[in-house]
Amino acid sequence: MQAAELPVSKHPELPGRPDDRLTGKQVSAEFGIPEGTLGRWRYSRAYDGRFPRYHKLFTGKVFYIRSEFEEDLRNMEVDTTPLMPLRRRLGK
Repeated sequence: MQAAELPVSKHPELPGRPDDRLTGKQVSAEFGIPEGTLGRWRYSRAYDGRFPRYHKLFTGKVFYIRSEFEEDLRNMEVDTTPLMPLRRRLGK
């Protein structure tokens, strides 16, 4: 069993620059991550730094830097392959 693949741009024909600023709507459309999930990640990042970085202007507008977002997504990858069968872990 392989780890789930990370979301990639749904529009590879539209090259983005690494320093592009993306709104939540743009991230959602490009990577297929619901805006609600992005909001939960922003809230959780204050307590757990494993979620993607974001920037907030004094006006309250939130944006993401493309290269930071892609890097943080790669760092969130988790191998879900079990180390040993469940029966062995339970001693059965």
